[in-house]
Formats: sequence, structure tokens, C-alpha cells
Amino acid sequence: MEGSPYPIRYQVFGVSRPSDFSLFIDYVAGSIEQRRTNIISLISDGADAALKRWCMFGHLSDCDVFEIECLPDQVSAEEAVGFWRAYFASLGEEIVSAKHICGDA
Repeated sequence: MEGSPYPIRYQVFGVSRPSDFSLFIDYVAGSIEQRRTNIISLISDGADAALKRWCMFGHLSDCDVFEIECLPDQVSAEEAVGFWRAYFASLGEEIVSAKHICGDA
């Protein structure tokens, strides 16, 4: 965003379905607070086959989206997604292997 005194920050987020201990992790430019509904729509209505299968087994809501961490740039956010997917998988969570869903600003 030209002229802004603050760089666009990236937030790594998770979307959880506690009923089956499954989790999707991705990142978004800006704040997830302003994009929760959009994130759920992108998961539910998007083209990614893994996410479509995941959504078939239960409804997701805004409260299923949570912030994991905030980072200064897109490269750091991409690396963090890989880290957090591996971390949560090591704890026994089923990680949904899906592509990046949010268009980057």
C-alpha cells in the first residue's frame, strides 16, 4: 500500500474442527479479524479438492478461525505455515493439505 507508514503485515491462522481434531493452516495479508467470514467462504466455496472434502463433514463458522502469529512479510508467512503445519501434526492433529486460499494484497 503506497504512502502507508506501516507495512502490510501477514497473519498465519488456523481453522479448526475440534470434533475430529482436524486443522487447516494458511496466511492472509492484513488482519484475520476483518476477513473471518471471507476465509470461511474461500474454504467452503473454493476450488481446492482437499478443502471441499473437509467441509463435507461439518459446517465451519467464524469462531473456528484463530490467529497463530503475525509476521512482517509474505515469505516469512509462507515459511511459518510450513512450520505450524508440522508442529500441529506432531501433536496428533490431522492437517488438511490444501493450497494457499487467500489472494495476497
